[in-house]
Amino acid sequence: MALRGLRVFEKVNMSQKTMESFFKRPKSVAAADRLPDAKARRVEVDAVPGLTEEQRKQIERNRKDALSRLNRNRTVAPVLSEKLAFASMAGTTGSTTMEQLLDNSWKPILNNYLNTPQFRDLDKWVSQQRKTHKVFPPEANVFNAFGAAKFDDVKVVIIGQDPYHGDGQAHGLCFSVQRGVARPPSLLNIFKELQNDIPGFTIPKHGSLQSWADQGVLLLNSVLTVEAYKAGSHANKGW
Repeated sequence: MALRGLRVFEKVNMSQKTMESFFKRPKSVAAADRLPDAKARRVEVDAVPGLTEEQRKQIERNRKDALSRLNRNRTVAPVLSEKLAFASMAGTTGSTTMEQLLDNSWKPILNNYLNTPQFRDLDKWVSQQRKTHKVFPPEANVFNAFGAAKFDDVKVVIIGQDPYHGDGQAHGLCFSVQRGVARPPSLLNIFKELQNDIPGFTIPKHGSLQSWADQGVLLLNSVLTVEAYKAGSHANKGW
């Protein structure tokens, strides 16, 4: 895809999935979106003819694993909000705030950088910016990309530039917006390229890429914060 600001990396030899498989929308998922509250109904595997006993067991294992991942991802935002509230009550400001919001599963990977003077300076600078300017995404969402999947679960990395700088857009996953928010042009361009390249891909009516993250796609901006309405305003500050 020749899209400015988009870089895609695939972790090889991790599974037999191709990159295309991440963007194909299973019929079962499409049907689930039409159900009230987007709750998927369980398909009874016993009703599917021609499956061996081992295949039925594997389907059940996959179903339980998918539910486990979904439940884990649903807890990310409340956990981050709890950490933010705790930091506020404890009077913790400046250099420790963002580090406290980082999901524990990534700390061993990022610990070397978190302990550098450069990160401490960046953390203090962003905290100060929030006092005098509107900064996106909200503090509790800065590290959402690292909460959507554990390090060992990541299969593909998509890297953007910096968060969306409009109201209500950025929520910690690059190129993604939450359901109910208008799809930005850059995201629509990605969807159009996928539609051109991948048979059967249908452009979603929403802009949430959470389902990609659920499958092991790390959606990471190279710069994790931005001043409202000023693209690139936090570039070259230490991210």
